[in-house]
Amino acid sequence: MIFSGSRATNAMETSEPSEMDLEEQELLANVFEQIKNEPAFVSDTDVVGVRRTAAWLVAKHLRPVFDGNTLSEVVDAADEAAFNLRRLGVFRSVDLQLDTVGGKTKGKAEALRVLVDVQERNLFGLDAGTAVGQNEGSVRLNANILNPLGIADKFSFQSSRSTAGNTVFDLAYRVPIAGDPDLPFTLHMYKTSQDRPTSSHVQQVRGVAAEIEGRTIMGTHRLRYDIAVRDVTGLSDETSFSIREHAGPSLKSSLKHSLVADLLSDDESSGAVVKFDTELAGAGLGGNVSFWKNMFDVAWKHRLPNGCELGASFRTGLLWPLAPARHTSLSGQLSSVCDRFFLGGSLDVRGFDLHGVGPRAKSDALGGDAFWAAAAHLYTPFPHRPWREQFGDKLRIHFFANAGSLTSLHASDGGGDGSVVGNAKAALTEAHRRLTTQFSTAVGVGISLRFASFTAELNYCIPVRVCEGHRPTTGLQFGIGIAFL
Repeated sequence: MIFSGSRATNAMETSEPSEMDLEEQELLANVFEQIKNEPAFVSDTDVVGVRRTAAWLVAKHLRPVFDGNTLSEVVDAADEAAFNLRRLGVFRSVDLQLDTVGGKTKGKAEALRVLVDVQERNLFGLDAGTAVGQNEGSVRLNANILNPLGIADKFSFQSSRSTAGNTVFDLAYRVPIAGDPDLPFTLHMYKTSQDRPTSSHVQQVRGVAAEIEGRTIMGTHRLRYDIAVRDVTGLSDETSFSIREHAGPSLKSSLKHSLVADLLSDDESSGAVVKFDTELAGAGLGGNVSFWKNMFDVAWKHRLPNGCELGASFRTGLLWPLAPARHTSLSGQLSSVCDRFFLGGSLDVRGFDLHGVGPRAKSDALGGDAFWAAAAHLYTPFPHRPWREQFGDKLRIHFFANAGSLTSLHASDGGGDGSVVGNAKAALTEAHRRLTTQFSTAVGVGISLRFASFTAELNYCIPVRVCEGHRPTTGLQFGIGIAFL
């Protein structure tokens, strides 16, 4: 036997090697180094352990092993095949071995056989647990039917309820197109309910969606078509008329493209992550809302000496109506409260109340159609030794400065026809003026506790510049979530 296993072993399946294991691995590596350029080819494969998975799917990922002309090329191809089979998510274990085939040669090349031993995961799965969201925790229940058609597909049902009273129900079917784990296609049927206390209403959404994911040299792309009924409900006696006029259902039919470009270094200590989302609603797609919505987000960091880290982030967005303002709101805004941006709070513009930046009516945050937010950060090691020894580099001192502005597009911004559609230049000029003059800033210091799946911050915030109508928070502010500015 020449080769066993895969050099791209799954970290979840590895254990601490013994001294004898290390010696055997070193000996095997030395032997392989001497013979890796020897001519070799794969004559056949033998797969065991497959019960539900389609034969063509396994064969597709094993096909590259037949292209190798040297032992090193065959081993690399086998390594890649094992990695891709694991990525399908239907196998609990994948073990590939190479063995010689007696009596078969091609010139000076020796024939090899690929022996594949897999163990499939269970057909049915059920799990429950907790998760951390944006300033809220949640309990969840997941039920799965894995690989029912043998094409690495999955039916899943997810139900969750958060500490803020938000609920999510999602029934989904996911399948990799042509067995490619980098090209999954998913169908969703979902229902959500989100309490928005800062705007005195509850938003309920029922819809269906279809999305496809793919990777290019630019990054990871996601294209999603969504048709949903949104219902603004749960109004109270204190709800402002600017929110009340949006009460009831609306139908949105939209196409959304998302791009995420990961420009971080291999150890993720320096570099940037860039995100760009664009959504088109209405405009021939149906529904009774019509807009073009874009958001750009970039986060950069750089490791400094002595365990310090410098970071900066910038986020901006624009919601542009695509139809004349026949149903302009009482506040003059052209968009629905369901589609607007909201800004302010411990997760973006620190030093301000949740959704405390931007237009308001009475005590309600109305949201806006154009915004920008920026932040600069300096992280240093925590000085207290016992805590530092317990949490390592997860616990750090956090210095920050951030700023942001949120404004609305009004019917009066566009000129004589009563819509921004009629005079785009005038509307953008007026929005730009408000964004560059009506902004708020804050600075602060605190502690940051960063885990693999979420981050928690406790900061002392000092608002420096407060725009009229914005709601500052001076003093301690706590935030926990998966995405911070």
